[in-house]
Amino acid sequence: MNALVQGAIRLLAAHPAVESITVEDSAAGGADVRAIFRVSLPSRWGAVGQSPNGVRAQEEVLVEFPPSFPARAPRFTLRADFPDTLPHIYVHKKGDRVPPCITFGDKRDVMHSDGVYRLVDQMSDWLDRAALDQLAGNDKGWEPSRREVGFNFLELDPIELCNKPLFGGWSAFTCMTLWAKNGRWSLARDPQPAKPLLNPGFVNELLKTLEPGDVVSSARVPLVFCWPQVSSTGQPAIHAQYKADTVTTFAELAEQASEWGCRVALDDFVSNFNRLLGNSKVNAEIILYLAFPVRRPMHIVANQSWRRYAQ
Repeated sequence: MNALVQGAIRLLAAHPAVESITVEDSAAGGADVRAIFRVSLPSRWGAVGQSPNGVRAQEEVLVEFPPSFPARAPRFTLRADFPDTLPHIYVHKKGDRVPPCITFGDKRDVMHSDGVYRLVDQMSDWLDRAALDQLAGNDKGWEPSRREVGFNFLELDPIELCNKPLFGGWSAFTCMTLWAKNGRWSLARDPQPAKPLLNPGFVNELLKTLEPGDVVSSARVPLVFCWPQVSSTGQPAIHAQYKADTVTTFAELAEQASEWGCRVALDDFVSNFNRLLGNSKVNAEIILYLAFPVRRPMHIVANQSWRRYAQ
């Protein structure tokens, strides 16, 4: 491994929360470091070796230093069975190591400003606060799940689109959208009511806007809100428990929709949309957006008006 990586590893090992490290060389001069972090637990929890939410008194953190370090920051991940009922965890595939969000903004910017030791310190602080369920203060509102994978943006006014909830049903819009064929980025804007989505002429209207390409395509594509069913109170259930986003397949999406109470709406939309596509003789590749307006205990961060629907 190169000298800069060696120096960073020495700083990692010197942190007071790091109990021990194991180092393995990786290809082209990088390194994989497995560090055992001591987690600060109240004495009663420390006696049993973990907090009530499952964070252990000693947690192994894999720190992957790339060969291009310090041009690129190291990657921090936790064990695959780390508790998933916590905020500030990036989207990942179920069964993979868990990637915590330890900095506000890009880790590389933090490292270049304050050094790699700051990242280690942030990792230690993240584990301490995770054990106490204090990763999200909620004093400024509900923090949505982290989905910083690629660059995907959907520009809309939630107040305008969600002012007439169709609990147990779905509502459809179309957005002018530009997307990369490799799935790494997309940009959707200008939602307009679908006219109507299940009309046989909808596919023809969509194709009129489709501009396919080998690298980038564009079209006015569907945006569908799948609303939760109401409970005995006459309102959808409030979901106050954070959960890491591990949805990577449609089957996992359907399972999550069931947990949110949105499965009836999702199944109805998919059944009708598949019937519409089945009656069409056109073969085209587009993307489609699904939104699940989940009821939360409070408004989302930075949006005082859109109360309680925040996923």
